[in-house]
Amino acid sequence: MSSSASPPKTPRVSVVLTVYNGQQHLKEAVASILSQDFTDFELVAVNDGSTDRSSQILHNFAKRDARVRVIDQENRGIAGAANRGIEEATAPLIARMDADDISMPQRFGLQVDYLDKHPECLAVGTAILNIDADGDPLNISIYESDPERIDDCLMHRRTGMAQPSVMMRRDIVLELGGYRKEYEWIEDHDLWLRLAERGPLGNLPDVMLCYRQHLGSVSWNNASLRMARINGVLTDAYRRRDIPIPPGLLLPENPRRSTGGHHKFLRAAVRAGQWKTARKHFVAQWAKQPFSAITWRCTMEAGFRAVSTVVHPPPAAPIIPRFSADFQ
Repeated sequence: MSSSASPPKTPRVSVVLTVYNGQQHLKEAVASILSQDFTDFELVAVNDGSTDRSSQILHNFAKRDARVRVIDQENRGIAGAANRGIEEATAPLIARMDADDISMPQRFGLQVDYLDKHPECLAVGTAILNIDADGDPLNISIYESDPERIDDCLMHRRTGMAQPSVMMRRDIVLELGGYRKEYEWIEDHDLWLRLAERGPLGNLPDVMLCYRQHLGSVSWNNASLRMARINGVLTDAYRRRDIPIPPGLLLPENPRRSTGGHHKFLRAAVRAGQWKTARKHFVAQWAKQPFSAITWRCTMEAGFRAVSTVVHPPPAAPIIPRFSADFQ
């Protein structure tokens, strides 16, 4: 009597992690995935033509954990890499993750539980803790939880869901064709709008992701291109729904350059009462632009906020997970 091995069990969740030259924070990002309380998942890591040590780091994790699968490919861009990961995934649920962010240990468990209890929901995100490049807390972003309000945010060029915090149903994403290359850098907003036309979206109020922001952010350095693409995304959405575009919704495609810098991080940290982070960016801003009007405005706001927080202390930020040398 012959015996045959049973087929491998399909996981509940496929985590799609796209990486392009992400070696600096990649170990921390992967460690946060492998440290989840919920363990029934696979990690599909798409190395999108990196020229640094990203591929080596990913393959080292794959050697130690059978849940990690690495796909090395020539550079296809953000949308192309994400679509490849979704196509290669085997689970019915897709969790997105960026190579420099940190997932809280409870994230996958809470999202799977929510989607199980709400089978009509096509995707669910979470609140996020914004952190700077060093991993220090800036502020918390909480998004609408009501599906109609999420859709309204998306239709009025506001953030409806935080991309790297989202878990979504693979079948409907594939049916819609995944992310669209022509809207790269705003591809998530486009996908959420198309998903919202098929069924409700949701957000958990819990902070389940640390979202890392950098001084040289793509969002700040490509403002004109992003503006053109979000105008295109919204025009498509209103056309699909056969409703008129509200006056003033489509903005000029050559806006004033939105420069990223320490002053933006300083303001975010000050307004959230993150004084340790604020002090760091305060010193850096003064060292870089001591005579700038922005520097002086930030200084005055910091002073005012410092006094007001004595009377009304802000809530404490969630504890950011740290990982042992086992993941290094």
